[in-house]
Amino acid sequence: MKSIFFIFILAFVSCGPGSSPEGRMNMKLETIRQELDSLNKVSAIQSQLDTLKARNKILSDSISLLNKEVKALSTK
Repeated sequence: MKSIFFIFILAFVSCGPGSSPEGRMNMKLETIRQELDSLNKVSAIQSQLDTLKARNKILSDSISLLNKEVKALSTK
């Protein structure tokens, strides 16, 4: 009776999510989903950074033009 109980307990414990091919696949898919989510966040941050760089260049060019105009007016 003890051996049957032990076999039952062993079978119950060994039936975790990583013990079957489907369970291992689901665990790998979840890991891949988490990695993709983090990559998407990085991609979104990179996109925002590129937008800020473009705006910064436009502002810098505008300030340079304004400085040239001010210098031209101050020399007259």
